[in-house]
Amino acid sequence: MANYRVDTTRIYLTGISFGGYGAWQYAYTYGSRLAALAPMATNIGAPGPTITQLKNVPVWAVHSFADGSSLSAETSWLTGVTKNQGLFQPIQVTAPTQKVTYLFPGASSPVWTLQPGVVATGSDIARLTVLPGGVHDCWTQQYDNHAFWDWLLAQHR
Repeated sequence: MANYRVDTTRIYLTGISFGGYGAWQYAYTYGSRLAALAPMATNIGAPGPTITQLKNVPVWAVHSFADGSSLSAETSWLTGVTKNQGLFQPIQVTAPTQKVTYLFPGASSPVWTLQPGVVATGSDIARLTVLPGGVHDCWTQQYDNHAFWDWLLAQHR
C-alpha cells in the first residue's frame, strides 16, 4: 500500500492448503483490514478462541470431505468466526454425495444451514463449501467458478 494505489475497502485474501492456514493466521491478527477471506483446504486447525478481527468480514471456506488434510481444521477456524455471532459449537458436516454449501447468516439466525451446490448468493457472514471425495485440490473447482469471483469482488468494508 506504500507503493501502489490500493482501495483499502477491497482487500481480499485467499490461500490454499498450508497457504489457507496462513490466510487464517493473518486474519486472526489483521482480519479487520480485509473485505473478505477465502481459505481452501486448510490443513492445520485453529487455537479455538473467537476471531474478533473477522467480526464483520465475510468468509468462504472450501474443503473436500475426505481430504486427509482434515476438514476439522477448516471447521475449527469457522467456529472462531461464528463465536463473534453467539454460536459456540462447531459446524457438523456429513459426507456429501454432491457439492454442498453450509451457510451461516450471523447473529440474526446463529445456526448453520445446508444447501446443495455452490452457493455464492446472499449476505451470509460465513459459508463452507464441501466437495465429495478426498481430493486435496478443491481450489481449482472454486477458482474456476465465476460465481466465486463475483461474490469475492462484491465484498467491501
